Amino acid sequence: MLTKTIKVAPLEVLRQAFSVGTTTTTVSDQSRSTRLFHPEYSIQSISMWGLSGRVTEQILSARRVYSVDCQVRKTPVGAEGWSETMRDNALTHIIRDVKAFVFDLDGVVTRTAAVHAKAWKAMFDEYLKDLSDRTGTDYQPFDISGEYSRYVDGKPRYDGVKRFLESRNIELPYGSPDDPPERQTVCGLGNKKNDLFLKYLQEGVKVYDSTVSLIRKLKDEGVKTAIVSSSKNCSAVLEAAGITDLFDTQVDGVVSEQLNLPGKPQPDIFLEAARRLGIKPEDGCAVEDALSGVEAAYQGEFRYVIGVDRQNQSQRLREQGADMGVHD
Repeated sequence: MLTKTIKVAPLEVLRQAFSVGTTTTTVSDQSRSTRLFHPEYSIQSISMWGLSGRVTEQILSARRVYSVDCQVRKTPVGAEGWSETMRDNALTHIIRDVKAFVFDLDGVVTRTAAVHAKAWKAMFDEYLKDLSDRTGTDYQPFDISGEYSRYVDGKPRYDGVKRFLESRNIELPYGSPDDPPERQTVCGLGNKKNDLFLKYLQEGVKVYDSTVSLIRKLKDEGVKTAIVSSSKNCSAVLEAAGITDLFDTQVDGVVSEQLNLPGKPQPDIFLEAARRLGIKPEDGCAVEDALSGVEAAYQGEFRYVIGVDRQNQSQRLREQGADMGVHD
């Protein structure tokens, strides 16, 4: 039986064996629930993975997690190879282990990440084509498969514009949030993107049924829920999707501006959601699809961070701090 308290991320237990410590604890080979407790951090169940062997404890200075050295009886698999039963077992354990879930909006709850990406590409491509025509430089359109996730996904609008322009060595004045969309400033381009997003939004908002079903399950079991978004259009999206009533609190771009909260990958938006829910981050689970959002939740020291892989980037989500990854 287990005699030492440790923290282990279930995905890491499955994916790899660590050996970086001196204190060892034997894990029994049992199929029934064996729980790992730690007075400061979180608890995990590893018996569901069919593990036996020894667990090695050591806090890693960079990640503040514990490492494991286990004999894995079945072939290790990553998020992309998880069976439905394994995923459901992990989620069941997490639900029982936390007091609240904090969900990102676009790409996790609603299918609006694609709408954002479409608006970003339309805005940047028009600007880049105009720049090419004026300067005689080569026209290189916005790469929605790479540059979207790297520079703008999950970030406040003006930050996204600034980061992308810097990546192309393009200098523009920052301008003012009141700049009209035709003005070539960081804010002007950001406002044009917003106008395009609102235009596309009129075509309707679809949700991810699996996520909404999970949220309804959480509500039925008395688990608090929050929605977070860098967008100032969060309320409009929730209302259009008819799911405003699913969340106990909301922290979006409007709130961030009011409270002067820095955007992702800083953890402030998640920490504010936890504060409004009346919980400590270590008592919560964050669900994110953006790399910057996963990093933000990880930096906020949430007990669990679930990375939702919508862009075939499960490995990168894990590298940013996701404890487990799911496709849907």
